[in-house]
Amino acid sequence: MRIGVISDTHGSVTAWRKAYDQVLRSADLIVHAGDLLYHGPR
Repeated sequence: MRIGVISDTHGSVTAWRKAYDQVLRSADLIVHAGDLLYHGPR
């Protein structure tokens, strides 16, 4: 079983697609370890 792990995408669809195309596409399970959304400037 191949497990793909990604984190800190901060709402970036571009980052998610790049990771998916390069690595995660072949994974049987994808785990997102946090910081999925962007909440705006602080």
